[in-house]
Amino acid sequence: VSHFACAKSVDVADFGAKGDGVFDNTKQIQKAIDECSASGGGFVWFGEGQYKSGHIVLKDNVVLKLAGNAVLLGSEDFNAYPKIDLPTADADFNYAFIYAKGAKNIGIEGGTIRGAGDKFTHDPKHPQYHHRPRNILFDSCKNVSVKNVKMRSPAFWNAFFLYCDGVALNNLDIFAHANHNNDGLDISSKNVVVSNCIIDALDDGICLKNEHGQSFVVENISVTNCVIASSSNFFKIGTGTHGDFKNITVSNCVFKRVYPQTMLKWDWLKNSGIEKGAATGISGIALEAVDGGSVQNVAISNIVMEGIQTPVFIRVDDRNNKNLLNKKSAMANIAISNVIATAESWITS
Repeated sequence: VSHFACAKSVDVADFGAKGDGVFDNTKQIQKAIDECSASGGGFVWFGEGQYKSGHIVLKDNVVLKLAGNAVLLGSEDFNAYPKIDLPTADADFNYAFIYAKGAKNIGIEGGTIRGAGDKFTHDPKHPQYHHRPRNILFDSCKNVSVKNVKMRSPAFWNAFFLYCDGVALNNLDIFAHANHNNDGLDISSKNVVVSNCIIDALDDGICLKNEHGQSFVVENISVTNCVIASSSNFFKIGTGTHGDFKNITVSNCVFKRVYPQTMLKWDWLKNSGIEKGAATGISGIALEAVDGGSVQNVAISNIVMEGIQTPVFIRVDDRNNKNLLNKKSAMANIAISNVIATAESWITS
């Protein structure tokens, strides 16, 4: 991931944006991004305040730079998020707050990204349930940097990096307990570094996926020096594994007990040994090749875990209804070392 020079800086306030938490700044922010990119790129600056907005699109060579006490606040109106043409495994949830498609040299620095996850329905039978936006969705982008950002209250996944090349995620503070499917980071990209992050997620903490039946390989991934909590899987490869994964390291991480008031608890599992009412994650390390893809060359080391039902879960299988390429799932060259963990269920691995 290379660093890129910024030609200039523009202030969203100069485009009429208001940080009062009420005014809809979507058009003002988008105009600032468009003009900054057209003039060669730079920073789009947000001063102190809460800038409410709907769907915005990052463009080439633009970095959103927020003051420490600035908040990009997602609109609670589902009409503020148009449907995106996205090669997802299903046709749902193709919506995003901050979006980019095929852009290069983009990023977000500082401040807080706060979605409206608590304002969106929690009812799977509600027609708007499948209209919940991700806080961030970058598709097929190159040279992406997100650093020193707090992320809160996603309506769906917090941040999804799909088919990107060169992603640096550093010093992120993620708390995702506002709605169902609140993953911390979802990565379907290559040449990715995740470092120095603190993540507390209702669903998976960090999840590597490759589930769209494409030839793309999720490869060259480094996760290091992170503190992760999850009600589901703390670090996971899968479950969506239509494509391949290779050359992945996870090191020097602490997996800690999830936020105790999390909506997702698993004490209903019969004969599992889980203490009633306990807030636990399902798996600490979950490696799952089940859709015809292969997982190889994975090194996981120096991990300390607590609040986890099953510290290590490894599965090679075939979900016939999900295997789009008619290949056989495979896994090879997996090294897990220096792990300290206590299982909260009767299934240690």
